[in-house]
Amino acid sequence: MPDIPLDDINGESCEPSAGLSTDLYFIERKNLATMTDPKDLCGDSPNAAATLEELIEISGTPGHTLKPDKKWEKLEFIQETPNIKSTQIGEKERRLFQNELAGQIVGSKARLLGFMRWVKNKKLICLIREIGTKNLRQMGSDEFAAWIETQEHIIEGPREGVNGLNITIADKQQWPAPIYKGDVVTTVTP
Repeated sequence: MPDIPLDDINGESCEPSAGLSTDLYFIERKNLATMTDPKDLCGDSPNAAATLEELIEISGTPGHTLKPDKKWEKLEFIQETPNIKSTQIGEKERRLFQNELAGQIVGSKARLLGFMRWVKNKKLICLIREIGTKNLRQMGSDEFAAWIETQEHIIEGPREGVNGLNITIADKQQWPAPIYKGDVVTTVTP
């Protein structure tokens, strides 16, 4: 990989903010015809990154290609409950990132409870938008899909108590949860 200038790596806006959107987009990995991953770190690779941005961005139009009659599905988190954590794991010279997206989905309708049963062993690709930067962050990759790490549905005793699903989506990759710059198709076109 060519030398990458490291000046201005953490250039922040004048008013940085955190937070994630309430919309979680997901699709089974098997319903994507093609996927694009961030570029390679190794300089001898034909797909080597030339910039730091290319190490984390999934670029291109339309991005991932859906199989016919497939679309991104959507769930809605309770506002201010979702968060992403990217933690470095592994031994020296074999390090990866474990990415986790956790949040809470309100309610106890049969559809949500059925979703819990349906999703428990699925291989997923998930997207959620950062509020400040508007970046779409992705869980799962072409070779290593995301999975549901934990699900816990809670109905508390008090009337004002919790009635919802706490869910954690996880993956392990060479990169922290990357930035997806492609399209998110939420309708099936005939």
